[in-house]
Amino acid sequence: MSGRVAVGLAVVIGAGMSGASGAQARSSNVVSYAAADVWPTAIRFLRVDRDYNVKEKDEVSGYIIFDVVENKRTYRGSLELVKTTDGDGRAATQMVVTLAELPRHFEVALLDKLSAKLREERGPPGPPPPRQPPPSAPGTPDHGPPKQPVPTPEPGGLPKPPVWGPEVR
Repeated sequence: MSGRVAVGLAVVIGAGMSGASGAQARSSNVVSYAAADVWPTAIRFLRVDRDYNVKEKDEVSGYIIFDVVENKRTYRGSLELVKTTDGDGRAATQMVVTLAELPRHFEVALLDKLSAKLREERGPPGPPPPRQPPPSAPGTPDHGPPKQPVPTPEPGGLPKPPVWGPEVR
């Protein structure tokens, strides 16, 4: 093997290894509950239901850092709560879970169980807010009269020609 091929192969292998170790999966789910309602449920879910050790939390910033023990090994996890709105215009929360070094299905399962706990504790999401009527078009009673008067047509159906200079009869 030539030196150039060996160096190229080493670069490709190194890039593949660094990408695999640096990659972190992130799974998310939007629930139709306000972040203020999701926060206490998420804390109880992680501490009580899952028995995870909560290392750090900040309600204002909307994150929780916790440890997951799986097969006698500890993994770092995080849950982010981001305020958003759902498709119906309700206050909603995007929950983003990251479990470093664990397969994505662990994150998805955690989100599914947390969503189920929210439905169990909070009930179904509230009704969507009333829809706002679309803004009215110019010239309607809300906007006043049109800007330019509409010319009245001559008896033949064409508008009157403009008059410049003295009027000729």
